Amino acid sequence: MQDRHEFPTTLRQRRTRQEATLDLVLIDEVLPAWHWRERHRQRTDADPATVLRMTQALTWDEVRAFRILMRIRAGGRRMPGATVIGGMTRMGFTELVRGPDEIVYGAIGRPWRPHGRLTPLDARQSFVDFAEAGYAKMAFNFQVAAGELTTETRVYLTDARARRAFAGYWLVIRPWSGWIRQEWLAGVVRRAATG
Repeated sequence: MQDRHEFPTTLRQRRTRQEATLDLVLIDEVLPAWHWRERHRQRTDADPATVLRMTQALTWDEVRAFRILMRIRAGGRRMPGATVIGGMTRMGFTELVRGPDEIVYGAIGRPWRPHGRLTPLDARQSFVDFAEAGYAKMAFNFQVAAGELTTETRVYLTDARARRAFAGYWLVIRPWSGWIRQEWLAGVVRRAATG
């Protein structure tokens, strides 16, 4: 079930909303303010350690949305056995912080460009400190709490030009992004339920 999608607001409004609606989560340590945010959730009876382990083990082949999109991207070729997180890491996402019930990944890039390669990160602090104009700082997490697996994606744009460029990109990508995240969570929950 989709939880919430927030559109850009003033920084003060974002912080007020954030403080009012979210418990302390590790993603706050690396990206406390954002311009775009999306949250999704799925019920699960599995313990947090198992669920988070399954976020690492889930393969592209286990989730229909991933199979379709990756075959389009790979020109029809399959990627049997490749994990989703492994693919995200190869694209440039880095694990930034991990706790007993949450994992956070991040990347810096210009996704609105056809070849918007991600900037390599050598450490969590390089993500936190990055402020070069014209980029998107993107973070997403998996958190298990109160019988739910949630994922939250946040995007912070480093200047007004990047905000305008990302707004057009997000208008196109947003429906696909939500579909992928819901399917991703459902795949993790299925895997966690069986082992």
